[in-house]
Amino acid sequence: MELKCNPEVAAHLKSPSQRTRIITEDCFSRFGCCLKRSSNALIQTRAGTVCQDFYCPKCGQPYELKSAKRAHTNIVQDGGYNSTMRCIQGDNVPALMLMHYSPEWQIQGLLAIHPIFLTPNVVMKRQKPHIRPKSKAKYWMCDLNLAYIPADGKIVLVTNGKINPPKQTRQQFQGSARFEDVKLAERVRPPTLPRHKPKRLTHPV
Repeated sequence: MELKCNPEVAAHLKSPSQRTRIITEDCFSRFGCCLKRSSNALIQTRAGTVCQDFYCPKCGQPYELKSAKRAHTNIVQDGGYNSTMRCIQGDNVPALMLMHYSPEWQIQGLLAIHPIFLTPNVVMKRQKPHIRPKSKAKYWMCDLNLAYIPADGKIVLVTNGKINPPKQTRQQFQGSARFEDVKLAERVRPPTLPRHKPKRLTHPV
């Protein structure tokens, strides 16, 4: 299956962020499948649904899609801090789907973050609040630090534009369920900090 997006579905929109969302969600709706059960189709939620873009019609597992022109690094921009924390601390945490695409709208990669590893430790509250233009009300946005996510929580679905075998990715996703008995605070690991070589001291002669 060719993972090619169709930019025409968002031809009526001017906002680059809205165009990207519509275009990539349309593409994902055609090849996305549930990783928790054997459902080969996902249902798209209404626009504006918090922390949920798709869900499985069989088991109800939600999925949140984030797309970018480049492969996602450790820091992923997310939405409102309070709503994200409520979502992560709730009973129906979404699987985070991280997609990146080429300038020609070809899907190059797709990484799934298992919901078990989306804990409050991963959420980083931004230092400066966002101010709504009309009401002047302040609210805080957040980012997700994927450096805390161990390898067991990262499942690669698409590599170099090709879909990995669904049976394999489902097994990896379902295998992460063994961490359900691990305490919430122990599911994440601290990020590895870079090691700096000590500076050589020079003394005046």
